[in-house]
Amino acid sequence: SLRRKLASGMKMPIAGAPQDFVYPKQLFFDTRYHLTWEGRAERTQDMIRILRATGTRDGWLVPRSK
Repeated sequence: SLRRKLASGMKMPIAGAPQDFVYPKQLFFDTRYHLTWEGRAERTQDMIRILRATGTRDGWLVPRSK
């Protein structure tokens, strides 16, 4: 697959997949590239979740101590 080919040549993990960042039309402002405030908040939460999962899986995320 394309993802495997890309990953094999990279020295860093690929975080997420394209389908992780597909949002409903109502979350876009004026074009397909500009999310509304609500869309940006949702994408930010999605990205945090994906980065945490990727870092945990690959061992580069060090949990913060409380």
